[in-house]
Amino acid sequence: MHLQKIGLLFLPVFAFSVSTLVDSVLSASFSADGQRIVTASVDRVALVWDVSGKLLAKLQQHEGGVNSVRFSPDGERIVTASSDSTVCVWDLSRKLVTELHGHQGAVISTSFSPDGKLILTASSDKTARVWDTNGRLLVQLQHQNEVTKASFSPDGKRIFTASADGILPKSPEKP
Repeated sequence: MHLQKIGLLFLPVFAFSVSTLVDSVLSASFSADGQRIVTASVDRVALVWDVSGKLLAKLQQHEGGVNSVRFSPDGERIVTASSDSTVCVWDLSRKLVTELHGHQGAVISTSFSPDGKLILTASSDKTARVWDTNGRLLVQLQHQNEVTKASFSPDGKRIFTASADGILPKSPEKP
């Protein structure tokens, strides 16, 4: 660990080298306790590491590159989003818990709601979607261009989506 100056702050920066060959990393996320990191890459795999760089798990199910990966707020599950139009929910034992189907294009980003009960996805199919953790589609937001990012508010009551169309959807479409 070393301290790096970021603006007026000095922040600790962790770096580790790994002996496992990894392809281009597209996304990474810390667990809530800061003890694990999960990475997503174009080689269709998500990898779970401890902070020392030891590989803990390999999550393989996708047929396309893994674009986004996040831990659940409790650190017990991981969600992965892929160019193959699917989203997978995993437990820490590497078991696939749920696979979400419905997007018609690459899923670019994903995240859990702050309470861990919902999953939000953003896709090149011009939609953002909210799912329950069992894979049931609850809400769909439509854009005119691909949705590059979607995020829950800290209280989990609102959603913000980012798209090149410049539109901020005001009312969700029911699936």
